[in-house]
Amino acid sequence: MAKRYPPSIGRRRADAAGQDDVWPERLSLREAVLKVLEPTEREELIGLQGEAYMVYATMSPSPRGRRYLDLCAKGWAKLQPHLVSSELLGTGQDPRDPFGPRRPIPAERWPHATLNFEKWTVGIGGLTIVEVEITWGGLQIFVAFRRARLGPLDLELSPRSFDLLLMLAEGAMKGEPMVTLDQLKDRLLTKDHGEKALGQAIGRLRDDLERSGVTSRTVDKLIANVRGEGYRLNLPAAHISILTGGLD
Repeated sequence: MAKRYPPSIGRRRADAAGQDDVWPERLSLREAVLKVLEPTEREELIGLQGEAYMVYATMSPSPRGRRYLDLCAKGWAKLQPHLVSSELLGTGQDPRDPFGPRRPIPAERWPHATLNFEKWTVGIGGLTIVEVEITWGGLQIFVAFRRARLGPLDLELSPRSFDLLLMLAEGAMKGEPMVTLDQLKDRLLTKDHGEKALGQAIGRLRDDLERSGVTSRTVDKLIANVRGEGYRLNLPAAHISILTGGLD
């Protein structure tokens, strides 16, 4: 049975004044497309990258070359709605002026983009799109589905990682400076487990976030260790949505 994914609800993007608090991360188009693919597709596309030259040099791709193009197109199709919804910010540069400023691309321009998967560029009018900026400010947790999303990424979490992230998010929404070790152990662990098991659970959550496409640098900022006292989710409450209901 296919997984049912909840709708995207409560998407937010930080304004310019608040971007430092939610860590904008600038990515090349290739990196952004790879992020939104499933892990197995991501690995396959990386393995096929050598086919790009043959695809564009001969314009008669082999089956592997066609698979390369199919994966590129699939990743672009998954990325584009986030660009159109302004969840992500794309910047472009006039190719005739490589030292000129990069300019943000209005959301309504993205449907008119032309793609080049050899050079990993997107053209819109006279601009060549060179990177996208992800603002990691939208954490959405769907309790009924036991699913979570950070920015455009669907997070693949183990049951314990999900419970841990939910508890940290609840603490952040209440404005608590941290969730204490005792609180975490009481809710997540049995009496036979100690602080070492809690540290392992935090490590698994970090690993799950990275496997879902979140960079290690962002994970380090997101999950803060208050040494000897507890853990904190470094996100403003305004950028967290915890939804307890199911689909209508």
